[in-house]
Amino acid sequence: MQGDLTSGYKSGYIFTITCKDKVTVNSVDRFNSYMVTAVPQTVGKTGDRGFCSDEGGTIKFDRRAGRTARNRSDNEGGLVWWALCAQD
Repeated sequence: MQGDLTSGYKSGYIFTITCKDKVTVNSVDRFNSYMVTAVPQTVGKTGDRGFCSDEGGTIKFDRRAGRTARNRSDNEGGLVWWALCAQD
């Protein structure tokens, strides 16, 4: 992963990665899937759309820029946005 992306911020967007489907084998946790999201730091200034993708590689977007999620207070909207994106 690019060093500047590991901070969670790049090119005016907030990036979040969430591991899903945890499986424990021989006391070692493994994750079989993930969801990555990107929402603008400042809607209308740094971006106008929110994006998400998962291990399938399809990139989805929301014209509301994840505003619904950003108005929530949990993890900067990441989990809420993930739920909205996963439904599309």
